[in-house]
Amino acid sequence: MENSNENSKGLTATALIAMIFTTVFGFSNVPTGYLMMGYAAIPWYIFAAIVFFVPYAMMVCEYGMAFRSEKGGIFTWMSKSVNTKYGFMGMFMWYTAFIIYFVNVSTAFFIKISAFIFGSDTTSAWRLFGMGSNQTIGLMAIVLIVLIAFIASKGIKNVSLLAKIGSGAILLVEVTVIVGAMVVLIGNHGQFAETISAGAFVKSPNSHYTSIFGTLSFAVMAISAYGGIEATGGLVDKAENSKKVPKALMGATIAITASYAVLIFCLGMFLNWNSNLAVEGVNLANVQYIVISTLGSQLGNLFGGAAAAPIVADWFTRFYGLACACMTLGSITVFYYGPLTQLIEGTPKEIWPEWLVKKDEKTGIPVNAMWVQTAIIAVFLLFISFGGTSADAFWNIIMLMTATAMTIPYIFVAGAFPFFKKNNEIEKPVVFFKSRNSANFWTVIVCCSISFSNVFTLLSPAFNGDITSAIMQVAGPVLFAFMGLLLYMRYSKMKKEAGK
Repeated sequence: MENSNENSKGLTATALIAMIFTTVFGFSNVPTGYLMMGYAAIPWYIFAAIVFFVPYAMMVCEYGMAFRSEKGGIFTWMSKSVNTKYGFMGMFMWYTAFIIYFVNVSTAFFIKISAFIFGSDTTSAWRLFGMGSNQTIGLMAIVLIVLIAFIASKGIKNVSLLAKIGSGAILLVEVTVIVGAMVVLIGNHGQFAETISAGAFVKSPNSHYTSIFGTLSFAVMAISAYGGIEATGGLVDKAENSKKVPKALMGATIAITASYAVLIFCLGMFLNWNSNLAVEGVNLANVQYIVISTLGSQLGNLFGGAAAAPIVADWFTRFYGLACACMTLGSITVFYYGPLTQLIEGTPKEIWPEWLVKKDEKTGIPVNAMWVQTAIIAVFLLFISFGGTSADAFWNIIMLMTATAMTIPYIFVAGAFPFFKKNNEIEKPVVFFKSRNSANFWTVIVCCSISFSNVFTLLSPAFNGDITSAIMQVAGPVLFAFMGLLLYMRYSKMKKEAGK
């Protein structure tokens, strides 16, 4: 067990910040926000940080530090604060949503690789062994997932290394955009491409987001841009110096919020909303590449004239594709390791077969469980890739079912916080919320913001006449909760029989 401890410990404060930043911050949220709201996205990102991200991060930090000597992450937090059943239900719903995340991100990864190699998305033309593009990408995604599983199975240090690479790539993109935008601004004699005014920070230039309904839909998107911090908060026990964890967590929180605001502001230095984005072919899927390409084009034109503009734009797109691929590798490895280890290490061992929870002697990682996770993802990928139109329809249903289920556990975690604060038997070395009233107040704020997002997400398709999508989004959390309940009932039955 000495080896296990040595291999499982070792997260420096820098590594923890890198893991938090890589798993939470999404650069794509910057151009997406600008396309939807222009400068008006900035106050909404700040508002989302105030009502959700910052208080939720504080709760995660208090939990993580209080239970730093125990394994199990969010399950331990919830079960010790409320009860085992509550903790398991929240934990199981949180984990199942990540399976769908892995399927999505593993296939989208190759769009980024294509952008790096070819300067654009050419995946629809990729062919291997006479197969179509869907089958080719599906098989490549399986290879990627197996590779990620192999790296993650070797220990937390490998995970933190990829997280550092991912956060480094994010930082490089941020610096490139900020410096590039300022150079363009100077080259244009201080003239912003998108005019700054008080109204620009309130009203969206996008006609789809000027109504109350449209603005609220962006508020939902802004809140969702901050999800995922609990995946790394559960790794506090892996930190070399637990006293530095609060500073690392809050430092990352401030950096992420500031990054969204500063980067959106910088886009206005070189992007005119009407000229560059309000044109045919620009959409939420490709806007991030258009933004980077436009920056490259303007820098090229500034220093090399019209002939250099498309060349520099192409290289900027390739650079961004490589950086995005590194970001993806960093975040998927953290998520591949974190939720699974919390599920296996925290929940009652009697729920799972003995061989599944067995840990590697050197790394302390439940390797068998990790490969089972890999097999499940591979089956999904094979079915979607080779299943034809019926599989596509099935996958669309799964995606809808997962959309809401991904955020429900946030309510579980936040909802347990008042019970955590009330329990005087739990040692609390870090306290952000000094009184129970403040803890209760911010619990209500966080839970209401998430609930509002979910309700609006459910009502949005219904208002547009798509009742099926609304029903499927409700069915997801219900189904996952039912599956978790069956597992827990089986565990309770076994426990009673053992007691007899």
